[in-house]
Amino acid sequence: MKKSSLVFFVLLSLIPLFFFKKYDFGYHTPKVLAFWFMIVVFGVVKGFDVLKSQFLDFKINFIGVALLLNLLLVAVSGLVSVSPTLSFYSTFERMDGVVAFMFFVVFYLMFSQKKIENSTWQSIGFVSVIVACIVSIVAFFQYAGKDFTRAQGTFANPLTLAFYLIFHFILLWSYFISIIIGDGKNKVVISSICGLGLLLFGLGIISTGSRGAFVALFASLFVSALYFWNVFKHSRKALGLTYTVVVVVGVLVFIKLIGLKSGFARITNFSINDNSTFIRVYIWKTIALFWHEKPFLGWGKEHFVYFFTEHYQNAFHNSDDWYDRSHNFLLDKLVDTGLLGLLSYLALIFATLLVLFRKKSNIGHLQKGMILAVIVAYVGFHFTNFEGLISQLILFTLLIFISQNSESKTFIISKAQKIFGIGMVLLFSLLGYQLVFKTFDNYKTWNNIKLQTDNVFLINQYDELLENTTIGKYDMLLKNGLIRSTLMAEPSMANLRQEHYKSLVKHFKNQLTIMPDHPILLSQLGLIQFESGQNAAGIETYEKLRSIAPRKHTNILDLATMYMLDKRYEKALELYDYVLSFDNMYQLTYLNKTYCLALMGDKKAAQKCLQNVTKATVENNRLKYDSIMGILNQN
Repeated sequence: MKKSSLVFFVLLSLIPLFFFKKYDFGYHTPKVLAFWFMIVVFGVVKGFDVLKSQFLDFKINFIGVALLLNLLLVAVSGLVSVSPTLSFYSTFERMDGVVAFMFFVVFYLMFSQKKIENSTWQSIGFVSVIVACIVSIVAFFQYAGKDFTRAQGTFANPLTLAFYLIFHFILLWSYFISIIIGDGKNKVVISSICGLGLLLFGLGIISTGSRGAFVALFASLFVSALYFWNVFKHSRKALGLTYTVVVVVGVLVFIKLIGLKSGFARITNFSINDNSTFIRVYIWKTIALFWHEKPFLGWGKEHFVYFFTEHYQNAFHNSDDWYDRSHNFLLDKLVDTGLLGLLSYLALIFATLLVLFRKKSNIGHLQKGMILAVIVAYVGFHFTNFEGLISQLILFTLLIFISQNSESKTFIISKAQKIFGIGMVLLFSLLGYQLVFKTFDNYKTWNNIKLQTDNVFLINQYDELLENTTIGKYDMLLKNGLIRSTLMAEPSMANLRQEHYKSLVKHFKNQLTIMPDHPILLSQLGLIQFESGQNAAGIETYEKLRSIAPRKHTNILDLATMYMLDKRYEKALELYDYVLSFDNMYQLTYLNKTYCLALMGDKKAAQKCLQNVTKATVENNRLKYDSIMGILNQN
């Protein structure tokens, strides 16, 4: 068990280095599937161990109880949601459904049972720090180049990298403190190496351009400083000097770097008028106003898009990339799982702190200070961001460490352990095949299909793959729909294009039976129907979308364009005026309305409407503007 645990956690430390650069979602999906694969393999091994044992002992404490309660509520919320399939399986882009959360809980339950020696944890930490150094170097070189405005290292986005490096900064900082206040040999050499590592992590964090990362890091170090100051009274002088030197050096390095690249200035911009800050606050206010519509169990995991679309506001029209999360992990849980789910999660945090600081805990002061700092950083950072695979792996690893070194209630199963062991082997084998092997095979096949140049073969392969896919079908379907732009550019492909349209409509409708009224699917289906000549069907789909999202500019303008191209000009004008009634600052509405008036032959009204269009809008929509002017200049 000890050796297998070491192997597991060392492999877990290497997950950040596992990615497929040329694959869609290649920086995220492979990492998730690698973690699932490790859990499945270890579960099968554990099942065989149970078969050989005379009895099975199972330990549980407050953390385990709170975690199981939270899983139950998350699962129930998903079952009663609009789309249980979406809640449980998620998408390739997110991989954050109930199934993913279940793997985290299984991870905790398996590894919290047997204590791992401190020396083993130290070895795991050493490997993890080395990997983090590699990732940090990659991130800084990314940022020094021209391809990235914000580094993301080997991850899917800068925010994941930011928290990953925050954790390792705190981990290395705690070891640095132990060297400073300890009596070991080679203090100067070891502390200097730690200092270089801290500098490297600090540079990596800066390269992410994340303001929340610096707030979270400062808060975590401040709390840990107060804790260390209280428990290490004999070392206060050394602690005070160390914190002072690090703060001074950190500030000097930060000031120096701020002037090197304009992107660094983002870190110091905490204005409420900044777009990302403004949108965050606006979404939070929206949630505060409407969460009570589904107060107890919420909309279901991965259903934020439904909430966002239904309560879409004028302020969101330049921020459609926010549709899947609120960028506040507590509000995400409130929307996903309702008040019950949020309270159970808060109970988990409370239980963690309770177990951590119980007198019977075997966790040392340095370790407590480090864990407390990580928890503060976790809450602080994710208060303005969303959770992901890496942040949850860090959290659950800490929960495992705390549970291993704390008092737990033990239950002994002495009669049915062999049945339990057989069940584990069969269950994990089934999960491995259905959720890991098949998903990875479909994911790999999907990305390889895209490399094909034969359009007929490409479309047929997509159709076959969509018929046999569960996890990731949503992503495949949206990407498959983009092929039509290639076919539209080739007149010789007219027949194939129509066949492709029929196939797309069929698959989108099938997916909408699984994800009813999903706004992204509806918008794509409507466009495909209209492009394929099914004008009435496309308009009907968009009218349904309008009823779901009555204030979403882009969808309403697309619907108006459909009416206009269908020569139902009065209906199009009605929609343009409707958009202007709740947002008269949205420039595209004026430009599109001008085009509609020009097509109707009302040049005077078109000229008057065109006066509302800014030069910037004209430059960004030059083709449409030239078309309008061509019509208006006709005799």
